[in-house]
Amino acid sequence: MSVIARDLAYVYPTGETLGPFEFSAERGQLLVIAGPSGCGKSTLVRMLAGIAGRHGAGTIRGELRIEGIDPAMARPADRLRTVGYVPQELAHALVAETVAEELAFPLESLCVPPREIAERYREQTSSDRPRPSRAASGNGWPCERRRSPVQSG
Repeated sequence: MSVIARDLAYVYPTGETLGPFEFSAERGQLLVIAGPSGCGKSTLVRMLAGIAGRHGAGTIRGELRIEGIDPAMARPADRLRTVGYVPQELAHALVAETVAEELAFPLESLCVPPREIAERYREQTSSDRPRPSRAASGNGWPCERRRSPVQSG
């Protein structure tokens, strides 16, 4: 995978600017983003994932390409095939109210037809598959239960 950033910056609604950045990395290279709390590491990672401009109130300037694709402009299905993102706060990783809906979400993002999503769900939750014990899951098979608030720290 190649990553190229040229004059890349994020302008917050307050006018404060993160960047500009210039960097590149080729397949097999390690790219480390390090710095003190509040310096913009998470914002830079969200820019790399293509979600900073979509889910933030600021704007992105400059050029960013990952495998030739601008993640901010790519369709979610195309972006998800190239870039992954795990948020710092676990609660921000969950988007649905039930485990079943949570399992369906990435497939929906990849534009998998609803019928195929339902089929995959049935395969994964069929009675032929081993299920966690009641002790392990707390109350039997949890796929239809509502999730409880997630705490991180």
